[in-house]
Amino acid sequence: MFTRQITKIKVLLTLVTTMCVFCVAFFSIAYAEKVSLRIIAGHQADWPAEISNMALNRLIKNHPEIDLSVEVERFPYGALRQVFLSRVAAGDVPDVATIDPIWVADFAKVGGLADITEEVKRWGQLDDFIDAYVEEEGCLYNGRLVSLPYAGDTRLFYWNKNLFAKAGLDPDQPPQTWNGMVAIAKLLNNPPDINGVAIQGCMDENTAFHWYTLVWQQGGEIIAEKNGGYAPAFNSPEGVKALQAYVDLVHKHGITPRQVITQAPPDLEREFFSGHYAMALFGSWSLSTGKGMGMSNDELRDKFGAAFVPLITRNSEFTSGCGSFNYAVMEKAKHPDLAWELVSILSSRDIQRQFAKFAFQLPVRKSLLAEKQEFVKAIPFFEVFAEILPHAHMQPCMAGYPEVSELIQTAIQKALLQKASPKEALVEASRRAKEILAE
Repeated sequence: MFTRQITKIKVLLTLVTTMCVFCVAFFSIAYAEKVSLRIIAGHQADWPAEISNMALNRLIKNHPEIDLSVEVERFPYGALRQVFLSRVAAGDVPDVATIDPIWVADFAKVGGLADITEEVKRWGQLDDFIDAYVEEEGCLYNGRLVSLPYAGDTRLFYWNKNLFAKAGLDPDQPPQTWNGMVAIAKLLNNPPDINGVAIQGCMDENTAFHWYTLVWQQGGEIIAEKNGGYAPAFNSPEGVKALQAYVDLVHKHGITPRQVITQAPPDLEREFFSGHYAMALFGSWSLSTGKGMGMSNDELRDKFGAAFVPLITRNSEFTSGCGSFNYAVMEKAKHPDLAWELVSILSSRDIQRQFAKFAFQLPVRKSLLAEKQEFVKAIPFFEVFAEILPHAHMQPCMAGYPEVSELIQTAIQKALLQKASPKEALVEASRRAKEILAE
C-alpha cells in the first residue's frame, strides 16, 4: 500500500514538474525580451540578404531567450557617409554599420565608433586577417581597433579579348606599358560603337583612387606625414604626369570620350561588358556588373582579360590600390554586446568565404586567400587579384581625407574638361587640401 502511494506521489511530482517546465518554456517564449538590432548598410553588395541572413539566423539561434528582429536601412554609397554623421549628431545611431575605411577616422573623431580592441583580442582571430587591412588607419583610430574588414578589392586593367582577336592581336597578351595601351586603343577605336579606353571621371572616390595607381607606379605619394601631421603630396611631377596621361586619352589621342566625366561607374562598366570599350581601368568588384548582365563565370573569362594597370613609364613599377569595406559597432549602440556578436559572426571564416564568392570580392582572411583553387573556380581572375594584392596600396584614411579626395576628384574633372592644366588643377587642390589636413 505504501509502495503504491509512493509511486502515485512520484508520478504526481513528475507531472507537476513537467507542467512547470512547460509553463516556464511557454511563458519564456511568450514573454521573451524583444530586441531590435538596427543596421545601416550600403547597397545590396554591401549587405547581401543571401549572406547576412545566414549570420542573423546564427545569432538568433544563439539567443533563444530573445525575440530578436533586425532592421536594415540601405543608402547609396554617396549618401552613406553623410547619413552616418547626421545620425551621430542627432543621437540616432544604429547598432552596426558598414563603412568605408576612409571614413573611419572622421567617424571615430566624432565619437561614432566603439572601441572593439578587447573584444577582438578575446575573439582570438585577428591574426588570420591580412595585415594590410587591419594594420592601417582604415581599421584603427589612435592605435585602437574600431572596425573590421569584410570585403577586399583591388584596381586593375581589363581588356576585351574578342576585339583584340578581330584586330589580329594576341587576345591573351595585354599591353605592359601605357604607350602600348594607347597604341592598341587607337587601333581599336571606332566611336561611337567602340571606344578605346574607359576611365572613371565622375565625382566618386574611385575616380581619385584609380588615378592614384599611376602616381604610385612612379614612386609618388598622395598624402605624406610631415612634422607630426599630414600634408598633401599629390601635387608633384608624378601627379602631374599621371593627370596629363588621363587628359591625353581624351584630348590628344581621342580614345576616351568626354562622357566619362558624367557617367556613373555602373553605367560605364555596363558599356565595357557590352563591347563598347576595348579596355578599361576598373576594380575587381566590376565583374559583378558583368555577372548582373547575365554573363557566366566562363563567359567572363572567355571574353575578357585582367592584369596589372599598364606602366605609365618604363621605369615605373607595377602596383595598384587595394581597399575594403568594414563592419563597425557604434559607440552608443543600444545593444553593443549583440552588435559585436553579430560582427564576429559576419567576420567568421565560413560567412566570409560565402560573401567573397557572392560579391566577387577578395577574402580578407589569410587562410581563405590561401584557398586559391576554390576561389579561382568561383571568381573570374581571382589569381590575378591575388597576385596584385601584395603590391597594392591602401588609400589614405586619416581624418579629413574624404574632403581631400573630393578636391582631387574636382581637379581631375577640371583637367579633363580643360578648365585648367593638370598642374594648375593640382596646385589649387593641394592648397585647399593643406588647410583641411591642418585642422
